[in-house]
Amino acid sequence: MRQGWNTRPLACGLALAVMVAASPGAAAAAAARPTAGAGRAALREADEAAVRALAARLVEAWNGADSRGLADVFAEDGDLIAGDGKLTSGRAAIEAYFARLLETMPKGTRFRLTVTNVRPVAPGVALLSSSGGFLLPGDEDVTPDRRGLQVLVAVQDAGAWKAALLQRTRILPPPAAAPAR
Repeated sequence: MRQGWNTRPLACGLALAVMVAASPGAAAAAAARPTAGAGRAALREADEAAVRALAARLVEAWNGADSRGLADVFAEDGDLIAGDGKLTSGRAAIEAYFARLLETMPKGTRFRLTVTNVRPVAPGVALLSSSGGFLLPGDEDVTPDRRGLQVLVAVQDAGAWKAALLQRTRILPPPAAAPAR
């Protein structure tokens, strides 16, 4: 970890920015925000590939039931906000969280993720958005009750990209149709 560098305030601030971005009126504000080439530097191709690789490593580790591999994606002081809203802080605690979760899920549960966007936020900071969810053994597609959106805040530390924050938000399935009268 970079001496004197604590990603927690950055991750919390970016999480707040993500929540604000999802608020009403955010689309108008986003339209006014500079884009790459209009005042904000684009993420270098190699950096974007490295950030995308974090998501791929998460999926690979989950699908291999590897809690240490899942935790290794995170910065030492990284944060995880699970789909149920539980906050887990620190790589060791994140590894323990994933170990417990993997024990409770049916053996052979897989995770499928589709990266929807990767963009720079500041020098050495990128935001990856994705959709996906859990596939229980025998599932071919993610069912509506297991779908979610993931946001990963990646920080560059000593040349390596790590997750400062990963937040999964469940997408609630549509309500059942009311019976016809």
